[in-house]
Formats: sequence, C-alpha cells, structure tokens
Amino acid sequence: MTTVLDALERAADAAEAAMVETENWDEVVGEGADGRPTLRVDDAAERAALDVLGELDARVVSEESGAIGEGEGLLVLDPLDGTGNAVRGVPFYSFSAAHLGGEDSALVKDLVNGDVFTYGDGVSRMNGEEVSVSGASDISASSISLYTYGTERGTDISIRARRTRTLGSAALELCYVAAGILDGMASLRSGLSPTDYAAGRMIVEGAGGAVETMGEESVEQVERTVSLHAGPPALVAELGRWSR
Repeated sequence: MTTVLDALERAADAAEAAMVETENWDEVVGEGADGRPTLRVDDAAERAALDVLGELDARVVSEESGAIGEGEGLLVLDPLDGTGNAVRGVPFYSFSAAHLGGEDSALVKDLVNGDVFTYGDGVSRMNGEEVSVSGASDISASSISLYTYGTERGTDISIRARRTRTLGSAALELCYVAAGILDGMASLRSGLSPTDYAAGRMIVEGAGGAVETMGEESVEQVERTVSLHAGPPALVAELGRWSR
C-alpha cells in the first residue's frame, strides 16, 4: 500500500533528478509566490515534485507556485530549500514537504549527502532510525543555529551560546535539531515562510522537541513573516528569554 511518505520520498527523488539534469541553475525564469526570483533550478525541482505529488488528494502550497489545486489534505512544499547555497556550490540544501490532514507526514531530504528525515505515525526518524532532540537546556553548553541578519535581535544568544551556526537551509537545520546534531535553532529575522519550516517543525515535535513561532503564521501562505525558536522545550524557553 502506497503511503503519503512513499509519495513524498518519490517526489524528493524526482526533484533531485531534475536538478541534476538542469543547466544554468542561477538563471532567473520568473517570480515566486513569495515575491523572490524563481531560478531555473527552483522551477525544475518544483515541476518534477508536483508531477509526483499530483497523486495525493491535497491542496498544495509551494514556494514558487503558491496555493494551487484542491483536495482533502494540505501539502506544504519547498522542493529546494537553500537555493542560495545550491547555486553557489555550498553543499547544504534540501527538499522539504509536509502533509497535513488524514495522514500527517513530513519528509526532508538532504540533497547533497542523501540523508532522509521523516515524521509519520507520531515518530521522527533519520534514515529509518528513530531520533530525539538533545537534552540541552543551557545555552552556554549548546550549539545553536542562529539567524540574525537584518535585525538587531539575537546578540545575547550569540554571546551566551557555546557555538552558533548559520547554514542556509532552515528545513535541514530543524532536522539537525530533531536528531540532536544541533541543540537548538533561533531564526529571529522574521524571514521564514511555512514552506521553509512546516516539515521541519513536525519532525522536531515528533522527536520530543518544541517549536515556538512568532509573526503572522498561516500554513496556506508563503509570505516570509515568521521568526522561530526550536529545540528541547527547556532550551526553547531559554532562547525566548534571550532573544528579545
């Protein structure tokens, strides 16, 4: 029996294959639903993913096309999260998709090394093995993914954290939090869309973590208005304390 997760994984594979076959990744071919330029690589990945995901009975909210189609479920999709990394040769970008309604599922695939993070049946996994967030509660002992450019917020976290990283694919960084590779994440620039974090959020929460969002949030929009904290619940509380 084909499951939603099966469809999401095949869509990720299709998007990856389309990227490999595409030349001139950084050529601008249009404008995405978020108002940013759509590059040829974004367009190729989305078209390939949607060809597969059309079999699901779901409305789609995608980074490039916005809200399309009809169905009982809702599919929040970013076929290439981390386009800026991809076109510059920085090896950190991913496919991200979350299905809400009926069979809540999520999948994020690292499009560089092939790691697959999933949420299904209440459990989060990395390459098929169940994962959980770290036990971190103290910022001074934590590795934090931190986004502060464009804002004056976050200085206290930067000073107090053991180390900080800004890696360029929010979906994948959230999965690193879910697997305990990173202890937490604080994106404080009001620059995230649900297409960036919907799948990662499900995977973090399925791994025992918490995700706190701030801003105008609706899974049916692609506007980049959201800031967030993610990690073990006690660490999320500390991130909230020091990110004001």
